Amino acid sequence: MIRSLQFLPVALAVVAGAQVPTNKFIVEFAETSLLRAENHINATDGINVVQTFESDVFRGASIELDGVTPDDVLALSEVIAIWPNESVELLAPVKQQTAADESAATENAAYWATGVEELHEQGVYGEGAKIGIIDTGIWYNHNALGGAFGNGSTVVGGYDFVGDSEWSPGQAKTPDEDPIDQQGHGTHVAGIIAGNSSTGWLGVAPRASLYAYKIFSTGSTTDTATIIEALLRAYADDVDIITVGISGAGGFANNPWAIVATRLVSKGFIITIGAGDSGDDGPFFIGSGGSGDGVLAVASAHVQASKNQTLPSSFTSWGGLFDLSSKPDITAPGTDIFSTWLGEKDGEGSFAVLSGTAMATPYVAGVAALWVGNFGNKKSHTALYAKYITMRIINSGKALPWLNYDGTANAAFRAPPQQVGSGLVNAAQVIEQVTSLAYTRFSLNDTDNFQSSQVFTIENTAQVPVVFTFEHSSWAGFEILTDDDPTQPEKTPRIRTREELEPKRFETSVKLPESVTLGKYETRQMEFVFTPPAGLDASKLPVYGGTISVKSNTTDVLVVPYQGVGFSLREQFSKHLFAGSYPQLGSASAKNKTSFTFDLSVSAQDFPKIFWSLNWGTTELRLDIYGPGFSAESDWVYPPVVGENNYIGSAAPWIKANSVETFDPSKDDKEDTYTFPLTNVNRDADNSVNSVFWLGKLANGTYIQPGTYTIRFGALIPFSDPKNHESWSTLSQEVQVVKKCKRAVNTAKEVMLN
Repeated sequence: MIRSLQFLPVALAVVAGAQVPTNKFIVEFAETSLLRAENHINATDGINVVQTFESDVFRGASIELDGVTPDDVLALSEVIAIWPNESVELLAPVKQQTAADESAATENAAYWATGVEELHEQGVYGEGAKIGIIDTGIWYNHNALGGAFGNGSTVVGGYDFVGDSEWSPGQAKTPDEDPIDQQGHGTHVAGIIAGNSSTGWLGVAPRASLYAYKIFSTGSTTDTATIIEALLRAYADDVDIITVGISGAGGFANNPWAIVATRLVSKGFIITIGAGDSGDDGPFFIGSGGSGDGVLAVASAHVQASKNQTLPSSFTSWGGLFDLSSKPDITAPGTDIFSTWLGEKDGEGSFAVLSGTAMATPYVAGVAALWVGNFGNKKSHTALYAKYITMRIINSGKALPWLNYDGTANAAFRAPPQQVGSGLVNAAQVIEQVTSLAYTRFSLNDTDNFQSSQVFTIENTAQVPVVFTFEHSSWAGFEILTDDDPTQPEKTPRIRTREELEPKRFETSVKLPESVTLGKYETRQMEFVFTPPAGLDASKLPVYGGTISVKSNTTDVLVVPYQGVGFSLREQFSKHLFAGSYPQLGSASAKNKTSFTFDLSVSAQDFPKIFWSLNWGTTELRLDIYGPGFSAESDWVYPPVVGENNYIGSAAPWIKANSVETFDPSKDDKEDTYTFPLTNVNRDADNSVNSVFWLGKLANGTYIQPGTYTIRFGALIPFSDPKNHESWSTLSQEVQVVKKCKRAVNTAKEVMLN
């Protein structure tokens, strides 16, 4: 789809939530010598190897590029994949009460609602389980965390990947063997799992052992490469469970740390990662790491003992993924959670009450530890062990009511799987159920790719024959696209925020199998045939979901959530991939301008500025420069090659355009750039607008010269073939460069040679 050109005469305000480009990447190497691959890449001009990863789980490197595009790197024989090395934010608590009294532990207790209390009464405490916490470290001096570090303590091991001095991505790290916490977040997480105070307050699995992997010093930002380092160290330390309380903008299962996490699951590691705290931004805005297959993406709930009710937390991020895979997986208590904190109080360790999915995530890790402590770790089971436990946790979910924006419950509707997965975890069922399902996810996809037939395998691990029956329940549906708003023509239609969502009764039809009797240790594959809800308005982008329940003459009730959408992703996002009238081409110097002098002075700012906001994640976003007379029908070849089909090259915009409104030559460096294409670009939150300032630099480090060119800015439409020019939603405009840029070049051939 080619958009009609829009012009902006002045710079747009920078909006929080805009996406951050980078010239730092992570590559995975082919099956070759790590040293050979590193030497070859280091010998390539424009590529600097920052660090390497060597493991049978992941072999690769983090790199920095200068005058080289990601496509150039991927063309190297040693490289099989490349991703941005993105900055990732700590899941800061949504609300926080430090210096809390231990009486708050009783006031905010959630164990009664999740079966943990029942297991503790039976003496199930997670003894022997080893849990790796990837976070800010742990203040292990806390009395409720053992008061020491090393063998015989609660915190038995770990590593500090960044050091104790102030650190942020791109700076030199000062790693050491002491993962002491400087912020408190990781200490709070540790207490949720394994706290044990002298007054009787307990974490979920108080006899588990902890490993602290510190990836933040005093700041709130780390990067993907450091997360991968920590995951691989946890693998080398052979922990049983890994929990990660961070979550970057995501929605794609093929980001690098989700891939590493998925591979660890296949090796028997149970992994819990927060769904994110961006609930107000609406559906399809889930975090990155938990998107991996087999990884438990954990949503948050508010357990209100005084009201005897549990609701989804308002802040918990909504799924699913942009390929319509089902996420999140499960929900756990994450609002007003009491746990350990940094420092001393009255001679004892401090405590705090925090809220966030970073609190719910270790809760589920603790539930997994209760199972491991009772039945053994991966060494006692098959290679499918981790997915087996993961599925037991998902199967234990309990439905929650729809949460209205004002914080009240709407009991007429159940909260959708896109918000809560299968529902609130039940630790007692995870441990005690005598039947089980093989790992599966029911993702029904869209109307073009509808997956009507879904199957799972039941196993009877009881000592007697068991009769199984099946039930279906449709949970709340909703429509995600706003109407056109004449007062906001630039920004609508767009994806609805949580405040704008309304529950709908979208009833899915399911042909259920007949009841079946299975003998001791017998298995059987069961098929469920889905028919999507009738009467949906595809133009409003309807979303639906629900659960299949497996009941039996035991007390087990096993729940499998499903998700689907009632529209064609390709058809609808060929019209609505960008929000409202975006993308837009602008300059500060004049309206409706198609000629540029590249005068960078603050008063002129006469260079192309592109503003864009995505309604949906795209696997590729391009900014290409072509010669005059570019025609998509005749000139589009994917991937484009410099010097062929009128192609000049990819643009290399200024890297800081999303954080300021003006380029100032007196203090800003025009050489500080990043290169297109961008991959796996997340959708934008409400009112978030991204800015591209193109100062004339091309991806190979040369600059454009006077002449006529075509600027083509395009995003790949979901489920589309990039080789087809109609698979792109684009802004395409012929422009004149009327003043020579630094290091100018004449022709496509010279661009290629320079």
